[in-house]
Amino acid sequence: MRRALVCALLFAPAALAFDPRYVWLTIDTSHFEIHFHQGEYALAAKVARLAEQAHARLVPLFGHVPSERTQIVLTDDTDFANGFATPLFYDLVHGFAATPDPRSTISDFDDWVAELIDHEYTHILHLDTVGGLPAAANMVFGKIWIPNGAQPNWFIEGMAVLTESEVTGAGRVRASTEEMSVRAEALSAGLVRIDRLSSLPLAWPRANDWYTVGGRFLTWIGDQYGMGALRDLSHDYGGRAIPLAVNVSAERVLGKSYLELYEEFRALEEKKARAVQDAVRAEGETALEPLTRLGELTHSPKWSADSSTLYYLNVGPDRLPQIRALRPGPCCAVGAELREPVRPGDRRLAESYGDGTVAIDGRGRVVYARTQIFQEFADIQDLYAVDPRTGRVDRLTRGLRASEPSVAPDGALAFSWRRPGGHTAIALLDAGASEPRILFEDPLREPVGSPRFNPAGDAVAFLHHREGSWDVRIVPRAGGEPVDVTHGRAFDRDPSWSPDGRWLLFSSDRTGVFDIYAFRLADRTLWRATNVILGAFEPEVSPDGSQLALVSYSARGYDLARMRYEPDRFVRVADDTPLARRPEPAPLPPEEIYPVRRYDPLPTLRPHWWLPFAATDALGTTVGAVTSGFDVARRHEYQAAAWWAIDSRQPGWDVVYTNHSLYPDISVSALRDVETASGAGPGYTDRVLQGTISASFPFSEIERSQRVAVQYELTNLARNTPATSGIDPPPGLIAATSFSYVYSDARRFVRSISFEEGQRFSITSRIAARALGSDFTFAQLSSAYARFFRLPWTSDGVPLHHVFAARLSAGVARGDLSERHLFELGGFNAGNPIQSILNPVSAPVRILRGFVSDAFAGEAYVLGNFEYRLPLLDVETGAWTLPLYLRRLHASVFTDVGDAWMPFDDGPFRATSAPFHLHAGAGAELRAEVVLGYVLPTDVRVGCAHGLEQSSVSILDCYAAIGGVF
Repeated sequence: MRRALVCALLFAPAALAFDPRYVWLTIDTSHFEIHFHQGEYALAAKVARLAEQAHARLVPLFGHVPSERTQIVLTDDTDFANGFATPLFYDLVHGFAATPDPRSTISDFDDWVAELIDHEYTHILHLDTVGGLPAAANMVFGKIWIPNGAQPNWFIEGMAVLTESEVTGAGRVRASTEEMSVRAEALSAGLVRIDRLSSLPLAWPRANDWYTVGGRFLTWIGDQYGMGALRDLSHDYGGRAIPLAVNVSAERVLGKSYLELYEEFRALEEKKARAVQDAVRAEGETALEPLTRLGELTHSPKWSADSSTLYYLNVGPDRLPQIRALRPGPCCAVGAELREPVRPGDRRLAESYGDGTVAIDGRGRVVYARTQIFQEFADIQDLYAVDPRTGRVDRLTRGLRASEPSVAPDGALAFSWRRPGGHTAIALLDAGASEPRILFEDPLREPVGSPRFNPAGDAVAFLHHREGSWDVRIVPRAGGEPVDVTHGRAFDRDPSWSPDGRWLLFSSDRTGVFDIYAFRLADRTLWRATNVILGAFEPEVSPDGSQLALVSYSARGYDLARMRYEPDRFVRVADDTPLARRPEPAPLPPEEIYPVRRYDPLPTLRPHWWLPFAATDALGTTVGAVTSGFDVARRHEYQAAAWWAIDSRQPGWDVVYTNHSLYPDISVSALRDVETASGAGPGYTDRVLQGTISASFPFSEIERSQRVAVQYELTNLARNTPATSGIDPPPGLIAATSFSYVYSDARRFVRSISFEEGQRFSITSRIAARALGSDFTFAQLSSAYARFFRLPWTSDGVPLHHVFAARLSAGVARGDLSERHLFELGGFNAGNPIQSILNPVSAPVRILRGFVSDAFAGEAYVLGNFEYRLPLLDVETGAWTLPLYLRRLHASVFTDVGDAWMPFDDGPFRATSAPFHLHAGAGAELRAEVVLGYVLPTDVRVGCAHGLEQSSVSILDCYAAIGGVF
């Protein structure tokens, strides 16, 4: 329980360790410490001045100044733009160096680094606002009571999204793609209900609504009541000792609950959506033929050379991301309905393990970027190619950080190239070349992306972010200055050439709605190709020039569609046509040179919090304190608990320290406790004093993970109280070494009710010997293998997620450790509920349901657990804005078969005392998948089982548990 408490408190800020090869440095400013590794100085210096600018602009908005400098950690170990912030223990922001690609939901910005810092520092100012009793408690125990952190995520993230647009000319409140998402919901079944918005629903767009709808809702509140009202909401709730009273706080500050306000906001958004719909239809809506009905992220259409096949990417809730192929046939059945998710013959080519774009090379292969773990500590993108005829996948680059490929007729590759420190370049890798060369790189480190070769292969169109907008430009392959196609405050994206090279098509939100436009190179005129209500993206003209494939949007998400390619019907865009209104970009602070010092882990590593606790040992009550710590660069971390045992009348402790500055991770632990001993008489307790040192070697890939760990332990067992029956196990020193190996490629998806593909395997050995310094000699070996089979049942082409799960485990132990090394089977072990929620894979699995607890014991055991798991009902209902949400009901029918027995006749235990005999139990569970605390999905399980034999230990065993299953 002590360790479970530490794990729960560490859950929010914890992160994986960084690359131990990083050399860390620090920049100090008045209100921040910016920590960065080699290759990031320019980025860190920019963050330093932008963070101080954010402080100056946002502190007046929130009326709060943090009491300590905020820690900002910058890493360049991923190709995906993001960041997070937490005020728990100390104020911490972690920012990734990568910039968003143009298709990202966070790609609408004046300056990406400024937007990242504005967003994350908003979280710090908002969540760090603590008053009243919580503030008094934090003065004693450390900063662990964060009332504003108990608000729904639409408020927490919505507040940060609001500031993106409040202090800049861009941000997600102004983003046309985000407005499109809200418009699609409003015109479909109506804007998402507030109970779903407050939790984590299964339906698209899931958590993205926290940002999209939440940001707009709070912006509307700010418009109605003034920005000061949002500050007052932050201070009012931040000082409340009674949790979950968000509507009480709203009524006090605004005079209405969020439930009332949200209905007003919903009605307004639905009215705005209908107005856009009416305007487009009055002008003439473009009719499209749907090609897919998959939704979610379905995009990047690319034609085969003969125009017969359309390749594309799909990232959905039912399976791994895929590259797929469809043969759409003659064009075009405009306005036709598509009843199935895909057309007949639409097929999977390969798993892409990520999102991105595809290209077609001269051999007919589909070239794509996919994510892979590189040198254990980085997740970056490389280029691959899959042959549609054979399914063969070839890796084209290794560790290059390449994405968004385009292929020239001679086989050369153009791609977006992630450069050190977070900026990007348009690069060219000639056929047969070993190193790429840069075609274009912004001298001010502004991002670029989406390169596309023209049909002749002598020029590349690409996107260039400058002056707060994405513009289309063209650069000669031979080198030279790029030529502008567009330049303005519109968001232009997805450049694509017509087969004859006369037109450059792209998507643009220049009217406020994304449509397809075409730039005629001969006279440099702009033409409009579509007029849609929601959005049209990624135009792709077939090589025969007959049809235009594109990406459309609906309340389901993105899908493929097509229309006839008829340039004669394009509508000329007048040169003086005004763009949708958007403020000018916010100015950036001037360049500044900052002194740098070596990183010091101690200020953030020291204990920043503690809590008293009461627990139990083998004799009775214990009282003590628990704490933990980690430095911002994740070089070191520790968890520690110390206590006084009231009944045992002695101290105890449990301390673990892990060093991440090396590979492998090295952990050292020390434990002193009073415990019971298996096989001892009643009343017997051990005084346990233990020390361990271990090394953990992870070997990771996107597809699978592996870990090898070795450990050496010294455990002294001393009699604390004797057994009343005189049956005392011998005291002594255990000196043992352990080895473990864990492998997993098990997967589950958004709509899964459990793991449904892949397998997990583990093996652990523990040996104690005189040569190691041990008073005991024994050996233990245990292993487990779990396999998950998704059953092939579907409804309208959508998987139903029925699963057959099987787990086989076994163990054997021999030695002179009395009965301490015996295995026990029988009954249902609910395990630690906190750990089961935070890490469902760690749920207890040595269970033999339908029998008395620990009914069978021996030096060997075998166990098989077999479950048929089936979904029952999607509920998707919550309690208003409370942090309790019922997503769905599912069930399992199971049988457990196993035994623990004595297999040997030459030791202290005889086979005749416990012979081998398999025992089986069967039963069923009803499982409710709930979301706790707005963000933690878990299962509440109620089950009954009965042993399938007539014996004194076979019972009707009914139980309830919370947490996952194997």
